Amino acid sequence: MFTPSTSSGFVSRCAQRPAYTLCAIHTYRDRVWHLEARLRAPRTRYGWSADVPATSAAYRVWVRHLWYTRWKRWTHRATLRPWTGAWLSAALCVHHYEGAWNSDTGNGYYGGLQFDLATWAANGGQGLPNIASPVEQLLIAYHTWQARGWEPWPNTAAMCGLL
Repeated sequence: MFTPSTSSGFVSRCAQRPAYTLCAIHTYRDRVWHLEARLRAPRTRYGWSADVPATSAAYRVWVRHLWYTRWKRWTHRATLRPWTGAWLSAALCVHHYEGAWNSDTGNGYYGGLQFDLATWAANGGQGLPNIASPVEQLLIAYHTWQARGWEPWPNTAAMCGLL
């Protein structure tokens, strides 16, 4: 059923009962919503407010398990890459000229594909691009490419023969 992860850090925040179950609900709900936003999916609605404790502890455990199951499903979906091998090769060519995945060059562009913050946020990115994982940067780049082609990377795309 539910196995808390010490690497996520929420065990220390949620270790005291009875608030533990409510804290776990909030944690998994927030994780699901983050993945849905990242994958540009509509936010899951649930009809029960975790802010108002239910009268039944069994019901709270059921809701916790429901959100845990949703989180596992969305985590799996997030690992599935929507792009083809040809697109990935082209994107990695662009990355070759752009810099390290964690680069912050100080010129307003971040990450391995040198996103500006407006493009990053408009295509589902959260936080700073240079802090996101390479897979997340590629996912946002794929969404950007679907909307605008290689236009956001004019010089490096030209060097790779994409424009």
